[in-house]
Amino acid sequence: DFGYVVSQKGRILLLKDRYYYVREKCVHHKTYWRCTQYTTASKCHGRVHTVAGKIVHSSTHNHKPAAQERKQTIQIINLE
Repeated sequence: DFGYVVSQKGRILLLKDRYYYVREKCVHHKTYWRCTQYTTASKCHGRVHTVAGKIVHSSTHNHKPAAQERKQTIQIINLE
C-alpha cells in the first residue's frame, strides 16, 4: 500500500513503507520514482515504477526507513 504526499518545497512524493520517493521521469504510461535519499551521502538507489497507479517494480534501499510519517497523505488523480 502506498500514497502521495507533498514535500516542503511543494513537490509530489510517493510514500511506501515509510520510504519517500520523488518523481524522476514519465515514459509512455510508466512513472519512475527515485528515493529522496539519492542526493544525500547515502546515495540510495531505491526505486519504484508505477503504471496506472499500481506499483510494478520496487528495489531495495541502503538505509532505514523514516522514523515516522511526518506528512499528511493526499489523494492524486491522473498523476500518470
